[in-house]
Amino acid sequence: MEYRNYYFYFLLALCLSCPYSNLFAQDLPYKAVNLGNWLLTEGWMLPSLFDGILNKDLLDGTQVQLLSTKFQTYLSAENGGGDVIVANRGSASGWETFRLWRVNDSSFNFRVFNKQFVGLNNQGGNKIFAVLDSPSNQETFQIIRNNDDPLKIRIKASNGLFLQKMISYSSQDTNPPKPFVGGSLAALDNAFTWAQNHGMKGTRDGYLEWGDSYFIHTSDSLCHRILGEKIW
Repeated sequence: MEYRNYYFYFLLALCLSCPYSNLFAQDLPYKAVNLGNWLLTEGWMLPSLFDGILNKDLLDGTQVQLLSTKFQTYLSAENGGGDVIVANRGSASGWETFRLWRVNDSSFNFRVFNKQFVGLNNQGGNKIFAVLDSPSNQETFQIIRNNDDPLKIRIKASNGLFLQKMISYSSQDTNPPKPFVGGSLAALDNAFTWAQNHGMKGTRDGYLEWGDSYFIHTSDSLCHRILGEKIW
């Protein structure tokens, strides 16, 4: 106990004898050491440190929100992760925010809200998911920037294909987006009329084998149109 008291009184005497002991009673500026760029490199303090780095605005931890320039909808991780990636959000929030893990100058992993990584479907197909907790080659994507506008990018998957929004349209749309063309409703009406005239009872699904019964899978609007005109 006496040992501790000795040090306490020693420090107290040292403080009182210090020329700055009256600091609190005077209007003098405080002096301190800023550890920025010492323990952690911070680009905003010394931007020149990053001059030699390509895509230096896409470093580890950068958060991005990706907007389709064609459809003006945001890329989103359904349920914040653990599900499919979609591109149908009109505004951006947490589920539409992706954190970058930099692999090299142009390749990145995208981490979603619930900390899973965006990746290709292991079973094939054209959808992407965010279900894995650690990235591999299938969770690595290349960001290709527009030379005239670096904020416009394309995202290339590890299979060499570019990410794009899957689009569809109603057959009743006379002016659909590319690559679709209008006029399909008239052609569909002709097909049903020909089927009726020749006593055909249905159409076949190209992915199924022929059977005793034939089925047609249509949207609700087409079902209503077909049944309403009593084609079947």
